[in-house]
Amino acid sequence: MKTIRLILSAAILWAFTISCNNVIELFPANAPDSLYVIGCLDGYGSVQQVKVRKLIHGHGDGTLLINDPEYYLPDSSTRVYLQDPSGNLTAMNPVVYPRQTGGVVAQDSNVIYQLENYPLISGQKYTLKIDNPAMGQVLTSTISALPTAEFTYPVPASVVHSTFRFTDPVRPFHIAFTPASASVWSISLKYLDFMANGDTLFRKATFSGQPNYGGVSGREFDLPYLFMLFNRLIPDDPKVDFRMFYRFDFLVWNRSGFAKINGGMGLFYAVHHAILKNVCPTESFNSALADSTDTKHLKFSPIPYNGTFIDPDSTLVNPFLSILR
Repeated sequence: MKTIRLILSAAILWAFTISCNNVIELFPANAPDSLYVIGCLDGYGSVQQVKVRKLIHGHGDGTLLINDPEYYLPDSSTRVYLQDPSGNLTAMNPVVYPRQTGGVVAQDSNVIYQLENYPLISGQKYTLKIDNPAMGQVLTSTISALPTAEFTYPVPASVVHSTFRFTDPVRPFHIAFTPASASVWSISLKYLDFMANGDTLFRKATFSGQPNYGGVSGREFDLPYLFMLFNRLIPDDPKVDFRMFYRFDFLVWNRSGFAKINGGMGLFYAVHHAILKNVCPTESFNSALADSTDTKHLKFSPIPYNGTFIDPDSTLVNPFLSILR
């Protein structure tokens, strides 16, 4: 049997690989109960999210402890608030998301405290407050809202009614954006599937790059790299008669440093984003996509789609929020 007290961390995955005959004590048995918090302050203001969990402690099979929400969910009396620079408190609502399919708590009931349409003032400080009467704790953390992230190339206004070369081997298409302490870019491929049964489906496939930490704030997209992404993101579906490519979307999220959780464990951080929607390649790109031996099997037409596109996923997905879900 295992003796276990754990934080929601990768250490647990390692711990559970050890034989049941071993004793695991990640934290002292007499350590006080506490909460583990991950919070994100989104400067865009569309949604603020905070995840609150108890540190798990107990004697028994670790896999049973970690899969029982009673061990890691805080008491239902727990209240989570955001405090604005003027001192006004706004309560955050518990929202149940689908169960996690990976991570440390695989069967997490995934309750996230959430606040929608909460505009922020850039540079101003906001405080996260968590009141847990059952454990007699009040946790706080303060961080400043980030300014809007910006693309420096292409300039967003230039994207409208313009086409960009993605086939130039000497000067590949690139994006550039204002630097931050941490940034993540993503690219979305927007296209249509014309099915053999006559249906037409609007598709959007997204890939996120690795976070940059104060490094180069941009990325080049040459043909070999783009074709690799097409193969990685788009399935070779025998039910598809042919496909038509529409546009690229580019998104960048900036993140500040982490603020500590006073009275508990975890982190609170701020993000903001910018988006380039519907970046249109020249027709030479569509021809290359259709004819290249690397992508020909994906059945793209050399003729671009220029009709009305119904975006199947208009929600901006914050890659920094993946740890919340």
